Amino acid sequence: MLLFFIYFVFFILLSAKLSLETVLFGLVLSAVALLFSCKVLGWSRSKDKALARHAGDILRYAPKLFVEILKANRDVMKLILSPGKKPTPQLFTFDSHLSTPIARTVLADSITITPGTITVGTDGEKLTVHALDSSFAFHDGELGFQRDLIAAESKKEGK
Repeated sequence: MLLFFIYFVFFILLSAKLSLETVLFGLVLSAVALLFSCKVLGWSRSKDKALARHAGDILRYAPKLFVEILKANRDVMKLILSPGKKPTPQLFTFDSHLSTPIARTVLADSITITPGTITVGTDGEKLTVHALDSSFAFHDGELGFQRDLIAAESKKEGK
C-alpha cells in the first residue's frame, strides 16, 4: 500500500542514521501505523488508489506552497523589522471557486500555514481570512495554489 511506503519514507527521513536496525524498526513501525490507519481512521485500498491518482497533483502543489510560505515569511519579517511601520490588520472574504470540501480544506489550511494570514471561517465556497497587514490581502484567483486546486478539481471532473 502507498500509505505504508509514505510512512516508511517519512520515518527514514526523520532518522538520524541509516542502518539495518533503523530500516527494520521503520518497517515494523510503518506496518503498525498502517494497521492503525486502517482500523481506526478507516483507511482502505480505495483511498490508497485515490492518493496514488492524485500523487502528481500533490507533487506539483507542495513546492508552490513552500515557495509561497517562504515569500510570506520574508514579507512578515519586513513588516516586523520596519521601524515605524504599523500593520493594518484586515479581515476579508473571497470565493474559493472550489466545489469539493477536501479542496476547500486544503486551501484553507494552506492559507493558515502561510505566515501573516489565517483562515477564520468558511461558508460554502467562501473563505474568510484575517491578514496581519492589508498588503497581505488577496482577491479571487490571485493565489497560485488556489489556481492549482481549481485545475486539479477540473481534471478530476473532466472539465
